[in-house]
Amino acid sequence: MKNGLRFPNEISHQARRTRLAYSSKIKRTNMQCNMELRRNRTIRSWD
Repeated sequence: MKNGLRFPNEISHQARRTRLAYSSKIKRTNMQCNMELRRNRTIRSWD
């Protein structure tokens, strides 16, 4: 907690970076899921 008191900007910057990385990761997984769904839909339509 000493670091937080001494460098609040650094801590917030790190948190923001991790949050951005997390959101981008979620976006990537969502894109992959959408691609899988689309592929499954096309396969189903072929039946």
